[in-house]
Formats: sequence, C-alpha cells, structure tokens
Amino acid sequence: MKNVFLFLSIFSLLLSSCSSDSSDEPANGGITASINGAAWASDVAVANIADVNTGDINSTALQIIGTKMDMSVITIQLPMTTISVGNSTYNSDSNAMMTYVPGNSDELYTSLETGAQFNLNITEINLSNGTLSGTFSATLKNFTGETVTITNGTINAIMIIGTQFYSNGTMSLSRNGSPVFTMDNDNTDGKYVLITENSVENSVGVFGHNATLSPEFGIYHIQFPKTVTPGTYNLVTSNGFAAGFANDDQTEYTVTSGTLTVTSHNGNTVVGTFSFNATNGSQTVTITNGNFSITHN
Repeated sequence: MKNVFLFLSIFSLLLSSCSSDSSDEPANGGITASINGAAWASDVAVANIADVNTGDINSTALQIIGTKMDMSVITIQLPMTTISVGNSTYNSDSNAMMTYVPGNSDELYTSLETGAQFNLNITEINLSNGTLSGTFSATLKNFTGETVTITNGTINAIMIIGTQFYSNGTMSLSRNGSPVFTMDNDNTDGKYVLITENSVENSVGVFGHNATLSPEFGIYHIQFPKTVTPGTYNLVTSNGFAAGFANDDQTEYTVTSGTLTVTSHNGNTVVGTFSFNATNGSQTVTITNGNFSITHN
C-alpha cells in the first residue's frame, strides 16, 4: 500500500467539486469506460487544478473525476509537469495515479499498488474552451491484491474549472544547443504554454510544452512568486523560484544550477529570461536562451 493518505485527501477534495445533478446527461462533458466488462458512464464529471500538500508531497496537479449516482467513482491525478497531448503509461512508481471506487462500497482500487498501472492518451487540450479529452485503460488493485480491469475509457471534453489554469504569452528556449523554439497559447502546432497559480505558495508556474516528435520534445517549467520584482534569482537556492524538465520516460530530472532574471513586472505582466541545467543521473539537459512573457491572474 502506498500514498493512501494522499488519495484520501484528493478524494475528499474532488467530491466537494461535484454537484448532485440528477440529469441523465453528464455535466461538463463525461467519462465512460468498461469495468470488468460492464459498461460505466459518469453522471457528473469535472476536472480542476489543485494544490496537493500531503506528507512530503507539495505540488500542483490536474485532477479529473467522474462519478455516478450509485457513488462509484473514477479519478485520475496528473502532476502539471506531465500534462501534454500524447500517450503515457503510469505505474505504482509514478507521481500520477488513477483510482476506482465501486458503488456503495468502501473498496479502493488504485494504480499505486505494486503491479498496477494505467494508460492515458490525452487527445486534446482545448485552451479556448478550457476542456480536456482523451482515452484511458487500467489494471488497478486494492490493498489485498484483487484486480479491476478498465478498458475503452473515454474522457469527453471535461471542463477544467477554476482560475488557476490558463494560457497566454510565450516561452522560448534552446535545449542542448538546438535552435531556439517558441511555445505560445496556440497548441495546434504542438508547442504551447500552460500557466498555473499555487494559492498556498502564492506562486506562478509557467509550463512550456513541446509535443512535437523532435529532439526538443518535453515539458519545460519555471516558477516564481506572484509578487516577484525585477532582479536575477538562483533557481536552486532562491526561495519561491524553481525550474524543471520532464519527458515521456518518467525519469525525474533535478535542476543543479540556473538563474531566472525578471526584467519587468508591470501590472500582471511578467517578462524575463532564464537558463538552467537538469540531470537524471545519467543524462543532462542544458536550457539556454530562455525567454518568457506572461500575464498572471
């Protein structure tokens, strides 16, 4: 058993986001699946960006929930550093997780148990409508090792609620000496920017996604306080500042050095530059010529 308290806190938060709508049509899109061969469809489905602060885990995550009137629930949690159009598989060692609770039951099936996993293919992130679509499948286990098999899962235009998740501005950079590429609020070319705000830390996170099939594929992240003032800050030691890199191999990269320079913060618009080095122990990613201009809420 792993991260049980993490699930319980997220489960409570997600239930508080759902209404008791008794309509036959799912609210805010819908989730469907086959669970051990039986058809399942949500009555209510929603997604939100939430601060996850449990034990030694302090992060911002996208949480997706679908629930039926019989109180059966499917949930998916994804760290913001992994949200990108494309196909990924997560196992018990991943920071992402999926859970299923049968109706009128206290059983909990989760991808956090040894031997469990889930696959998620995000097919669309609609930045204009604030919705997410995709497909999924899973082999989930409860605490005693019993298994639930989920197939033919669909996420149909789930609305991402709240003001902590949005897109604007640009981020550009060079990875390992490659030509500089730019990510913006248009995801039709596979290169786009997502912004989150962490209300606990009062911080702004800027996530540059490059989902193209190229050596620059990955998610590039910088973070700074919402009240940041012009100046140069160390991305390793300065309080409230951070950077990161992630790709599809689920290997965790650690930033070993880097700086972020805020050249202006006028109104809610922050403009600056950055560079950093990140390693996973065997490979090092060097980010140079980083520039960003975003407007926070």
